[in-house]
Amino acid sequence: MRLFVAVPVPEAARDAFSDLQSGLRVGRQVASDQFHITLAFFPEVPPQALAELDAGFEEIRAWPFDVAFTGVDIFGGARPRLLAAMVRPSPELDTVHRAVHGAARLAGLQPERQKFKPHVTLARFGARPPASLAGEVQRYLSENARAEIPGFTAQTITLTRSVLGGGAPVYDDLARYPFRPLPDGWDVP
Repeated sequence: MRLFVAVPVPEAARDAFSDLQSGLRVGRQVASDQFHITLAFFPEVPPQALAELDAGFEEIRAWPFDVAFTGVDIFGGARPRLLAAMVRPSPELDTVHRAVHGAARLAGLQPERQKFKPHVTLARFGARPPASLAGEVQRYLSENARAEIPGFTAQTITLTRSVLGGGAPVYDDLARYPFRPLPDGWDVP
């Protein structure tokens, strides 16, 4: 099964992202209930690894932390594949990211290896974008690149199944892991 671990986006931020999407006239917009910040993606998880993965995520300790955004940008350069709200890097987010990857490795899984660029995907452009894409994306970015996006306090991570079909993926949260403080004197490696 396809799984990912993410920081969910609360309703106030989802509303702001939906407002940002309204100015984009190309691409397939992500549904507001699917906004999240991916920490790890697993393209294929055998069912027998799920219990160990769950146990590892249960052990992650972190304080709730603030998430801030720096504006919108594209991924893919000259051939854009998605539009995203970019998350301002923070030590707390990096710590949770490393803890998720560590728990996955202990469960015998290897998350997809990509440079961690925290973001919330707003729209996907697909493999065959229309000829008008470049001009439309440039227009959109010039109007919205520095958009004010309200931040939020991250308080949990989710383990989510992603099911592919004919349209957008269907997400099903399998588990939630609320942040809990570290014991005194301890730190996540």
